[in-house]
Amino acid sequence: MNYFYPDDLDEFEGVRFFREYEGDVGEYEIEVLNPYEQNFTVMDDETRGFMPPPRPPSGNMPPGGNMPPGGSSSQAPKSAPPPYIPSKTQKGVKSMAPGAKAVDPGSIRPCLFRFTYIWQTNGRGYWAYLTYIGPRSLAGWRWMGWRWIYFGLDLNRVESFYCI
Repeated sequence: MNYFYPDDLDEFEGVRFFREYEGDVGEYEIEVLNPYEQNFTVMDDETRGFMPPPRPPSGNMPPGGNMPPGGSSSQAPKSAPPPYIPSKTQKGVKSMAPGAKAVDPGSIRPCLFRFTYIWQTNGRGYWAYLTYIGPRSLAGWRWMGWRWIYFGLDLNRVESFYCI
């Protein structure tokens, strides 16, 4: 099990590394309201190369200068995601190309600051609100059925996605 520890233990607010089974390396969840307010140190070599996303630009404006609906790029959405689970066969669902090792960051970039349903390669599926997409990873807010949790995921863990 890997753990994240804040630099200042006096301000610890329940941060943990999420791993359901041995194959979940490279996936993390941070259980704080605003992960940019604290500095975290990765305590395990296994997660090296997968870092949390950079801080939002000054003024909380996302790259490109367009403010996302509902507030700053580091805040969770103000509402719950749609109450349905999309079908993998419906129009608009994009999948990893055959033979590819990961989803292309360019294909998922239009889903920034939108509700996105993600199907992982391990069979998990959930609604997310993406606030960062990098060359090898994405991050944002994952819906847990009753609240939003900040999370990150390697792009090679995404099998398919659908955004509205």
